[in-house]
Amino acid sequence: MGPPAKLRHEPKFVRAGLFWGWFLRRFGFYAIWMPWRRVYCLDDRVMEDPIIREHERVHSEQAERDGLVIFCASYLFWVARRGYWDNPYEVEARSRYGYNWGK
Repeated sequence: MGPPAKLRHEPKFVRAGLFWGWFLRRFGFYAIWMPWRRVYCLDDRVMEDPIIREHERVHSEQAERDGLVIFCASYLFWVARRGYWDNPYEVEARSRYGYNWGK
């Protein structure tokens, strides 16, 4: 496992409500990080999973490192250009602990 994310502000992990629950199931995700420092998770098991927690914490670190506006714009640019799996932000988050689910 790589180094843990270094954060000024920890994200809050919460169970997904109606909209985010639908979104996560629709696109096959377990959790999603949001710029307002919340991570919406499908269920309690996901909220406690150390790999998923660290993956989402890395996204918080990326946003702090690059600045929130640049991170969000760049993230969307890379998803449009390379897709979710090859987005450099996702590659970095997965590479921190050597886990590459879904590929």
